[in-house]
Amino acid sequence: MFKLNDHLSFAWNWRRSIRGGREKEEMESLACLIQGVELKSGPDGWSWALESSGKFTVKSLRVKLDEKILSLSHEKTRWNPLVPKKVNILVWRADKDSLATRCNLDKRCIDLHSILCPMCEEDVESLDHLMGRCSWSRNIWNLIFNWWGFSLSGDLDYKYVCNFVNRLSTEKKRMFSPFHLQIFEAVIFTSVWHIWRSRNAKVFRLKESNSCDIFKDVQSLSFCWVSNRCKKFRLDWDLWVNNPMLAISPIV
Repeated sequence: MFKLNDHLSFAWNWRRSIRGGREKEEMESLACLIQGVELKSGPDGWSWALESSGKFTVKSLRVKLDEKILSLSHEKTRWNPLVPKKVNILVWRADKDSLATRCNLDKRCIDLHSILCPMCEEDVESLDHLMGRCSWSRNIWNLIFNWWGFSLSGDLDYKYVCNFVNRLSTEKKRMFSPFHLQIFEAVIFTSVWHIWRSRNAKVFRLKESNSCDIFKDVQSLSFCWVSNRCKKFRLDWDLWVNNPMLAISPIV
């Protein structure tokens, strides 16, 4: 070891030459490990490589973990201000397919007595099945969409239902005000919330829920959430349950 410009560097001085085979491999491995290492004559200390200052910060560690763990997505996170945060978070988790459906639990090697849908017991409980293809949830969506004057056709899945407003053509969007579409999206989010809660009630408390009762719960809860979070418009309950498009009037 010798000193050069206030830095200590390595100079090998072996009693014998390095043999080939394993000794040579270990020597090359050691050389790779200490390549670029400069020893200073000052006291020893720790230096954080993710910060130019050398000091540890939680922020730099968090950024590095996010780069390694979180997947990049170019889709904007949907957030509807007319429903509570817990509902938006549930929808966000569903968008990521992170809900604890039986299919997802099985993928995590969790032992279950069955992976069939607890509501219909006809197919594996995936997110798309529970939120669209299941005969039980499809009846709910038919009631919700008919209530708002929309029709459903073809094979339903989660993306089709939850992205219905965004997937409307420009011509159809012009038929409604942006606020009407925002309210209908809030109703869809409320329906997702109720479907998931009813599913959990069946799994954990053996409580049965029929589609008509859930539809009525969605009507009342969405009315409560929207009317309490909207300061510029007033909702009429009698019109809301019969024709929600006519239930909205500006506050003068």
